[in-house]
Amino acid sequence: MSSAKLSILSLLCLYATITAAINNRPIIGVAAQATWGHSAAHGKSYIAADYVKFIEAAGGRVVPIPNNATDEYVTKMFHYINGFLLPGGATSVYRSGYERTAKIMLNLAMQAYENGDYFPIWGTCLGFEQLAVLVAGNHALTNCSAWDVSLPLELNQDFRDSRMFHKAPEEIINILKSQSVTANYHHECVSWKNWFSSNGEHLQNMFKVLSSNSDVKGLKFISTIEGKTHPIFATQWHPEKNMFAWRPNLHVAHSEDAIKISQYMANFFVGEARKNMHHFPSREAEMHALIYNFNPVYSGLQGSEFEQKYYF
Repeated sequence: MSSAKLSILSLLCLYATITAAINNRPIIGVAAQATWGHSAAHGKSYIAADYVKFIEAAGGRVVPIPNNATDEYVTKMFHYINGFLLPGGATSVYRSGYERTAKIMLNLAMQAYENGDYFPIWGTCLGFEQLAVLVAGNHALTNCSAWDVSLPLELNQDFRDSRMFHKAPEEIINILKSQSVTANYHHECVSWKNWFSSNGEHLQNMFKVLSSNSDVKGLKFISTIEGKTHPIFATQWHPEKNMFAWRPNLHVAHSEDAIKISQYMANFFVGEARKNMHHFPSREAEMHALIYNFNPVYSGLQGSEFEQKYYF
């Protein structure tokens, strides 16, 4: 074989290796929130263990991003982790450590994408709202009445034209469309009207709407979105609760079908993180950053809606 043919073959093999590169040790950064009340005795910030388990159930690992982390620390972590999750909760999306961390991660992820670095972000409930406020400003949100209610998704007609649902099995789609398996716990939302108004122009430009729902008063709101170009995903509903929210006063679906939805969403997001090749500078640095260095507290005994929390 000629040297020219060998060179071409080598280039093709190299290209195939690069495009097929998969990270089977993905690490997701999860934003912490400030503690309050009696929980403040445990630490300055917390992460509900539901979100850690959600990532771990799909083969990922978690690095906590403390609520009081410096800008420098958040930026450093971005270059070490493979994705970022904004969990639900009850902190401010306008001025808080959670908001600051989200803003830094979002800006870095968008810049990275323009440079060929695929870094996925996921927002759940409050995380959805945080992304909306960062993109559209302080007028993005509307009061909603959707607390402790599980709903089927009203999927948009072109929902298959998305990263999230393009390859979803028909069984998953049928469950989402016909069963009340998406847990809603929010007093605010991005209404359909607001999304498609002048206030939502930046949201329209950046995101594709995959589903909507209506609250108990009939207000239509956006419930699932993903970036039109950037790998940014958000649900106003909680995919993790079906598997991990066991407080007896909560109306959360725990059927086998409901668990399939939680597992599908976890697998999808961690699968997106596998496309990212960031890594820690050493195995020792990685081990010291992982959430394994902390022990969850059984916060359910203290009346929290979360069974367990990690405190930092």
